[in-house]
Amino acid sequence: MGIFSRKAAAFKPLPMTDPSLMMLNQMLYNYVMHSSVYQSDNPQGYIDNGYMLNADVYAIIKRISKTAASCPFVLHEIKSKSDALKYAGMSRMSNQKNHELHKLRKKAFAPVTDNPIMNVLKNPNPDQSAFEFWENYLGFKLLLGNGYIYGAGPDAGNNAGQFQQMYILPAHLMQIVSGGIMEPVAGYKMMYRGTTQTLPAERVMHGRNWTPDYSGPASHLYGLSPLRAASQVLMMSNDAVTASAKMFTNMGAQGVLYMDDPQAQAWTKEQQQAMNDSYNNKYGGPNKAGTPIITSSKVGWQQIGMSPVDLNIIESQKMTQRQLCNIYGMSSSLLNDPDNKTYNNMEQAKKELITNAVLPELISLRDDLNRWLLPGYDKTGRFYLDFDISVFPEMAEDLDTMATTLVKCTWMSTNEKRESYGLEPMPDPLMDKILIPNNVMLLDDLESIPQIDELELTSDGANDAEPDTGDSKEPQPKAPKK
Repeated sequence: MGIFSRKAAAFKPLPMTDPSLMMLNQMLYNYVMHSSVYQSDNPQGYIDNGYMLNADVYAIIKRISKTAASCPFVLHEIKSKSDALKYAGMSRMSNQKNHELHKLRKKAFAPVTDNPIMNVLKNPNPDQSAFEFWENYLGFKLLLGNGYIYGAGPDAGNNAGQFQQMYILPAHLMQIVSGGIMEPVAGYKMMYRGTTQTLPAERVMHGRNWTPDYSGPASHLYGLSPLRAASQVLMMSNDAVTASAKMFTNMGAQGVLYMDDPQAQAWTKEQQQAMNDSYNNKYGGPNKAGTPIITSSKVGWQQIGMSPVDLNIIESQKMTQRQLCNIYGMSSSLLNDPDNKTYNNMEQAKKELITNAVLPELISLRDDLNRWLLPGYDKTGRFYLDFDISVFPEMAEDLDTMATTLVKCTWMSTNEKRESYGLEPMPDPLMDKILIPNNVMLLDDLESIPQIDELELTSDGANDAEPDTGDSKEPQPKAPKK
C-alpha cells in the first residue's frame, strides 16, 4: 500500500473476511470463481488497426509517451504528513502553480539523493534504458488502457519484496486470474505462441484506466482503451487514408474509355484487352498522372469516380485527426493541422499537452509505484516517490511577470521572493528582513507636514504683491532700498 493509505489508521485495508467486503465481492465476483477473467474487447485490433496502421494514432501516442518518459523520478523523505497530503492533492490539479507546488514540497519533504530504489528506476533491466522502459509502459497504457510491469527480486531474506529489476509485460497478451470471492485478483497469465506463464499478483503492477464496462464477469478489472471510445473515428480515419491511397495508385482508372464513332466497328475482347494493357503501360500509376492520351480513333470518356474534393476525403481526414487528438487531450496543431497552426496556438498547445495528457499519466504512474514498488524498500513509510516537472520548459512560470509582481510585494522578505522563484534562501540574516521603499510613510505622519494654500511673495515681512487687475503686464523691477 502507499504511504497515505498505510500510515493513517482510518484507511487500513479491511480483511477479506470482513462481512461487508465479502458481500460486495459476492455481488461482483460470484460468477468468476477460480478462473481467468476475459476482456470484452479486442486489444490486438487496436495494435493492428491503430498504432501499427494509423499515422495519427502513432504520432499521438509517440508524442505523449516520449514526453512523459523524459520526466525523471525523485525520492523524498516525508517531513510533514499533512503537507504531503496537500502536495499530492495539489499536484493533481490542472491549474497548478509551480512556485506554490515548490513551496509546499519543501515544507512536506526532504530530498533523498542515495537510495537503492532510485537505482531500479534509473536502470530497470539490462536490456532497456529508463527512457525506453517508461515509453514502453506508457505506450501500452495509452493504446490499450492497461500497462503491466513485472518485478524480479528475492522471495526471502532481508531483501524480500525488493524488486531489483523490472520488465514490461505485453498488455495485449495478459489475462487476470481470479481466485474467486475471497481473492478477485490472484495472479496474471501471459499467453504467447501457445505457451502460458502464470505470475503471482504481488509481482505484477497493473496500471489501468477507469472503465464503466461491467458487461462480463469482472470485466471492470481491465482498463478502457481510448480507442474503444474512438472505434468509429479510427475506422473512418483508416478508410479515408485507404481511399486516398487507392486514388493515387489507380490515378488513370477513374472512368470508362469507349469507342464513340458509330461508323467504326466495335472493339473485340482482344482489342479491349490490348487497349487496357497499352493504357496501363503508358498512363497507369501516380507518376504518369495527367499525361494526355493520343489516339487516331474517336473515343468517348465517362467518368465513374469522384475527386477527393467531391468525396470530401481531405476534410474527413482533418476531422478524424482532431477527434483522435481530442480523445487523448492533445491539440491537433501539434500534428501540423494546417487550419489550427499559429505561433500562439503552438505555444499554448505545448503547455496543454503537458497539463492535459502527460501529467495525468505521470500522476497515475507515480501513485501506482508508491503503492507497488516503494513498500518493499520502505518498511516505515518515510518515503514518497514523485516526478520532477521542472524539466518541462512549457510548465515554467512567466518569470518577467512574476518578477514584476514580486517587486510590488513589499510585505515579503528577499528570501521569500527567492523561494517563489524556486531558488534556495541565502544565509545572510538581512535576506530574511522585510524591506520597504523610502518614499512611503504612515498616514498619521502626513498631518505634521505644513500645507501651502497659496504662494506668497514677501519682503521684510511685507506683502509686495500687486493685486491682479486682469491686465497682462511685464513685471517691473523693485526700487532699491535706501
